[in-house]
Amino acid sequence: MENEEKTTQNKTTEETKKTRKSNSGEKEKLMQWKLIIAALKTDEEIKAVMLKRNFSDEKISGIEEQYNKLIELSSKQQSAIGEKQQAQEKFGKLKTELIEFYKSTRTFARLALKEDTSNLKSLGIDEPLKTSFAAMMDKISQFVMNALDNEIILTKLAELGVTRENIETLSAKYNETITAKIEVENETAESMRLTKEKIKKFAEMEKIFKTIITIVKTDLKERPDLLSKMGI
Repeated sequence: MENEEKTTQNKTTEETKKTRKSNSGEKEKLMQWKLIIAALKTDEEIKAVMLKRNFSDEKISGIEEQYNKLIELSSKQQSAIGEKQQAQEKFGKLKTELIEFYKSTRTFARLALKEDTSNLKSLGIDEPLKTSFAAMMDKISQFVMNALDNEIILTKLAELGVTRENIETLSAKYNETITAKIEVENETAESMRLTKEKIKKFAEMEKIFKTIITIVKTDLKERPDLLSKMGI
């Protein structure tokens, strides 16, 4: 379980580093593209040069519209990433609480039923504790279901202070954790969908602006003042 959590944490950290690096480069390009659009719309000399290359006011307005859509998509993607991270933090907290509560309950249950091999097996606590999250969740589900359905087990557990209420609390924590895990999966899927959509849109815009930059660098190579207005 500990190794599984460390692997997940390391993966998340690495993904965060890559995302920050990528976002930094994208932000620089988006800022430059914004400058270019502003110059294409307001500077008459630049507009005249672009018109000769078949970049009319209408075409430039269309590029601006696509740029704004990219900005909106990027904002949605960042929000989705934030929601995914919040869901992961919530799930991690609930999972830790659940596991600790189960371990404690399991310890006293094994002690209470140490002479009752049949019910130890019924609760799934006759073997060493499973370390993987999925296997442990299966054991918790088995423990809760069979304990609450057996008055003999409940009576023996109560002798060591493990009450029906304790088992019901374990059940509630189990359900909360399952719900949180589903939320992580949903937020991750949405984040991935928006990321793919944004990457595709960004690539489309990058091709357009590479063309524009090549045009102005060629046609305005003697006008560094106009190139500077576009961040070039």
